[in-house]
Amino acid sequence: MLIVIAIIGILVNFGSLSIKKQTESRDMLRLQNEIGDFFRVAAKRSFEIGKKYTVKFKLDKKIIEIYRNKKTTNTLDLPNTFEYGIKWGSFKQTFNCTMKSEGCLSREFTMYIFDSNSIVGIQSTQEVKYAISFSRVDHIKYLYVREYIPLGVVTSEDIITLNKSPSENTEIFKLVKG
Repeated sequence: MLIVIAIIGILVNFGSLSIKKQTESRDMLRLQNEIGDFFRVAAKRSFEIGKKYTVKFKLDKKIIEIYRNKKTTNTLDLPNTFEYGIKWGSFKQTFNCTMKSEGCLSREFTMYIFDSNSIVGIQSTQEVKYAISFSRVDHIKYLYVREYIPLGVVTSEDIITLNKSPSENTEIFKLVKG
């Protein structure tokens, strides 16, 4: 009887790990698509009407908002499956930039995505799951959103010491979509 209970416990444990991985994979796919769509629509709108927008990353609250004239025009809710941070000097969970009237962002930066945890904020030993690079090319004027995955274990502490973006760190990150 004990052996049967132990086997059932092991199977339940493996099943829950599989469900967690499927949930994470589904949420990351949703996040990739929604971020790309969110910024493409905002860039197109900005370019068409020739107006600037303010983009506010409130990653501690897991939202990205676009403002015009101090009014929210669009909000993207990020999945709770992950923790998020932007490296701009140091790690930030609140970050503002401008979407120019040409349809591109005023800054290039990378948003790093970590496993969610019960502790608020990103811990130095937390493992990076994905990186999304926001960049632009002046002659095209539009925003590029590229997804990278780490090739091995990369922690937030490792990211802070990097001086280059994921696209320039090909020995650490691999381009997935872009």
